[in-house]
Amino acid sequence: MDLGPSAALWPSLWLVVAVLVALVVRRRLLDARVPAAVLVGALVAAGVGALDGSVTVQAVVFAVVVAAWVGVTWRWRTLLADDRLPVGVGGNRLVGMTAEVVEPIAPRRDDRGGQVRVEGETWTAFTTDDIVVPAGSVVVVLAVEGTRLRVGTPRPPTAPPTATTPLARPTDTSPTPGAH
Repeated sequence: MDLGPSAALWPSLWLVVAVLVALVVRRRLLDARVPAAVLVGALVAAGVGALDGSVTVQAVVFAVVVAAWVGVTWRWRTLLADDRLPVGVGGNRLVGMTAEVVEPIAPRRDDRGGQVRVEGETWTAFTTDDIVVPAGSVVVVLAVEGTRLRVGTPRPPTAPPTATTPLARPTDTSPTPGAH
């Protein structure tokens, strides 16, 4: 079976493939999982070729490494990186709850998280507001981001009308008895 260039040239071709894929990944032109798999597969196939493996063995090793890499990284991503739990499950159950600040919280740009206590648990928290939230304040949990809570200061509710608030009354346009 003729696979093009001589067997001695294939390790170099695998390295060229690896470099080209590395450039694609560097430029972020594609999702990094698949090009990274091709990069690793090409490097392993080049190693097999350098050890005088046949071109067929190099191609099979390349295909197996790429498939295994994609499969393993896909599973890891699913297990470890999926923070999309529905509200009410895991840490996301805290979204919408109020929490007490136990250690002052600086704005996120300072990258110093404070601590809050919610549901009897202490969590590291940050705020996207441009203020430092002092200890003892009450905040609302807006989101769970990794192992930190994004919190915000609660907004006061809109007050319902009170007895002193004038209510609009419909104007009576019917004629008054005795008036002409």
